[in-house]
Amino acid sequence: MQVSADIAPNRPWWAVTMLVGLLVMSLVDRVILSLLVRPLRDSFEISDVQFGLLFGTSFAILYGVIGFPAARIADTGNRKRLILYGALLWAGCTLASGFAQSFNQLLLLRAGLALGEAAIFPASHSLVADLLPRERRSLAASIVAAAPFLGVAITYMGGGVLVEAIESHVAAGGGGGLEAWRLALILASLPTFALTLLFAATFTEPARRREAPLISDRPTTGILTMVPFFLPLVVGAGAPMIIAAGYAAWAPETLRTEYGLSLRAAGAWFGIVAAAGPIVGSLLLPELVRRQKNRPFVEALLRVCTVAVVLGMTIFIAAPLQPEPAVLLVGYLFGAILMFGAYSTVIVSMQYIAPQSFRATLVASTTFIGSGIGLSVGPPLVAVLKEQFVGTYSDALVWTAVLAGLISIAAFLVARRASHNL
Repeated sequence: MQVSADIAPNRPWWAVTMLVGLLVMSLVDRVILSLLVRPLRDSFEISDVQFGLLFGTSFAILYGVIGFPAARIADTGNRKRLILYGALLWAGCTLASGFAQSFNQLLLLRAGLALGEAAIFPASHSLVADLLPRERRSLAASIVAAAPFLGVAITYMGGGVLVEAIESHVAAGGGGGLEAWRLALILASLPTFALTLLFAATFTEPARRREAPLISDRPTTGILTMVPFFLPLVVGAGAPMIIAAGYAAWAPETLRTEYGLSLRAAGAWFGIVAAAGPIVGSLLLPELVRRQKNRPFVEALLRVCTVAVVLGMTIFIAAPLQPEPAVLLVGYLFGAILMFGAYSTVIVSMQYIAPQSFRATLVASTTFIGSGIGLSVGPPLVAVLKEQFVGTYSDALVWTAVLAGLISIAAFLVARRASHNL
């Protein structure tokens, strides 16, 4: 395979920028539904639980399952084509969602969205490893890990304004007879098509680097010997995304119905903290791991992640119990730095501890637990807790944080014990 003289050796940061742009749009197209709760419920007469299934479960199941074969292609095949075809598919499903005529059609299109998006994250991390040498890779890997959180933030900060503007336009007789939520989905798909064409025109598949993982001082006999360590590691990293998905689906509605904010204000304020917290965590925590030069890499990784989840869970439990929206938002900010930072830190660490031929697969395993199971469980769990047990979104978010935090802490402790046998 030839290395592009323009992209691989000389313009790696342009390539990283293109990957970040596509990752951001994948989350915009995925999360935009959380700003359309009311019109979707009115159009299709669905409950909160059904919306949770639409937002999370219908997407997450296929996303998690397809992520593994997509990751194997990323580990062994052409990653540019994988990303290109995936982006065209998810943008097409977003566009088609604007014309859906039933709840079941939306469910199927959300599954198609998942099929397209399953490739982008593991393939991006695989490409970063080949675009940059190991000593220059940490920042790029951290930025790629933070990109989905930026996509969530852009959706909330700009999406509320966009949806309200479209609603005003439709109310004044515009929109060509389409409902506002349909126009919002159609418009959300267009930047992805544009970025995909730019990616196709300017990106060239790089050659693969050959390097040994920094996981142990002793040689291993194969990937199967590492499963007792990697399995709890990815569970510990992915479990916090249950609460992430819960907030992504229900925070704007919580701020609107329980704290009295407008849709525009709820989207804008939550968008700010949804950007700042996870992005800061994705950049800060990997650096904290890297700076512990007096400890083995795996020990430093597990120490930082475990402490971060303990503190983050505590904050996520306390913040929704306060009566002021500012406290909820500030709590989310610091909780996200810690808990979602731990998720990103494990993904970044795969650049150093994963065997080269399984790097994308292990990233996909982490995102399967995080995005797959997190999205499957988080949004409907919050809805069920609210409707059947606690009565409010904020209390449901508290109990979701308890569940996610305890699973994560227990998994990291198991991974710590298993690491002694590597």
